[in-house]
Amino acid sequence: MYDREAVQFFDIAHEGAFVRAASALLDDGQVAQLRELQPRSLIVVAADDISRAAAELAVAVLAPLPVPITIVGKLPRFAGPLDAVLLASSKSAPAQERCLHEASRRACPTYLIAPPQGPLREEAPSDTYVIPVPPNAAGGSPACVIAAMVALVGGLTAPDQAVREQLELVAQAVDEELLAVTPERDALVNESRKIREFAGEDRVVHTGYGEIPTALARLIATWWVSKGLVCGALEATELGAALPDFNENASDIFYDPFEDDVAPVLPLRIVVWAAQDTHLPRAIAQSSGGDDLALDNVLRLMVRGLAATVM
Repeated sequence: MYDREAVQFFDIAHEGAFVRAASALLDDGQVAQLRELQPRSLIVVAADDISRAAAELAVAVLAPLPVPITIVGKLPRFAGPLDAVLLASSKSAPAQERCLHEASRRACPTYLIAPPQGPLREEAPSDTYVIPVPPNAAGGSPACVIAAMVALVGGLTAPDQAVREQLELVAQAVDEELLAVTPERDALVNESRKIREFAGEDRVVHTGYGEIPTALARLIATWWVSKGLVCGALEATELGAALPDFNENASDIFYDPFEDDVAPVLPLRIVVWAAQDTHLPRAIAQSSGGDDLALDNVLRLMVRGLAATVM
């Protein structure tokens, strides 16, 4: 019997394994080589919106940065031998292949996050380090993007072993959260299902106070939209100021002016990330129960938000 929730959850269930896969950058000596180079910058070429949002969250978590990080959609003209390039893509497309080969031609240290099959991975330049994909995973992991950036940037100023231990702690936290939000668990003990039931079919805005929670909210909102759930994201202070505008008439997308008398107003629901409580109306706060700004708990909350889309 087909179980929709179990099938869709399968893609998210590899996020902990993707964090460990990114640790291969440390195990294979890539971070040590980059440290010796003393790069001028890290250029993250994000080929899709989820990868871009994940990279932006990584930048927020890694601040203050030891080197500048540029997040772009294509290779900038200034890229050269002193600029490391991480290309993150959930699909294989000719534009990304050209970008990767051009970065290699310019002698940039290059690193690739790509699907397990396709020319982007199979025809990558010989000097490009290709981050492995866990068995049976399809690729397109926001956790892998974040973990790879933590390895590359964190390893510039910290010993490899310290970064390795940090990523293992993150992977364990992600795996623990995945076990807690499996589809078999009901809303009484499943925070992801609780979020999804709270949101219902209403208007949803994901939010947070500060740079890291807001970046987390934007990543989760991007993931929700990619799964067909209409929502948005806005920093909590700005959202509070905008609340009067949300009280304007917002019609159900299925409203038919010829068949229905009055267009119903969809209620607003707010999910506040990395917060133990909230004063915002019609809102639910989500916390890890610990330091919500620590990397392991940020990714714990991330997978909670991703898993809500399958419930």
